[in-house]
Amino acid sequence: MAQELPLSTMVPTTEPKIEVIGPNARPLPPGRYALHFRLETAAGPARLTLAGKTADVAPGAPASFDAEIDHPGGPLTLSAATDGGTVWITEAALKNVH
Repeated sequence: MAQELPLSTMVPTTEPKIEVIGPNARPLPPGRYALHFRLETAAGPARLTLAGKTADVAPGAPASFDAEIDHPGGPLTLSAATDGGTVWITEAALKNVH
């Protein structure tokens, strides 16, 4: 059964990556995770690539981003790349799907 994990911290960095830390700032246990974001942009069309998946976002048309990730345990760090305008990530959710 999938268990939703609260994302206590999404750490911004100077590099294009996102670090997800589990509840109470503890590293995530090993397993398969479903990652969900809502993506928005205001400045023009944009594209986000993360965890081997790509999503296109248009101004005024929020998009969903969903990916499954096999994680060996510890802090979950994902490298991201964007093309076009700024991409805003909201409604982040992470579920352990075993």
